[in-house]
Amino acid sequence: MLSRDRRLNKADFEIAFARGRQFRHPLLALRCYRRAADEHDQLRAAFVVPKKLAKAAGRNRWRRRLRHWFYEILQLLPENQDNMAKWNECDLIFMLTAQGREAKPQEVRRAMSELWKKALRSPGRNESSSG
Repeated sequence: MLSRDRRLNKADFEIAFARGRQFRHPLLALRCYRRAADEHDQLRAAFVVPKKLAKAAGRNRWRRRLRHWFYEILQLLPENQDNMAKWNECDLIFMLTAQGREAKPQEVRRAMSELWKKALRSPGRNESSSG
């Protein structure tokens, strides 16, 4: 389970959603917002499954899956200081797409990993663009 200090609150979610850089995959979208280094000291995340994609039970199931995969990826991050410092300044929002709902869970997991890598390679701070 994702600890409370790794979750985005509503105000921070709105900032990250509005100002974050967007990366797209047919199954999943990612918004990555790089905060000022002094605001928080941990990577934080939120997971969105729109109401039009599923009823409450289905949305909750997808959010649990996304949270679990995020946690797995987080455990695989290299422990070097430069990499962790870069990620600790980030707020991430993962959003399932309509195609993602129809895909196999393993494909969505793979899409999450690809988006994560794309965001890591991305230079600069919050210039909005599609990747």
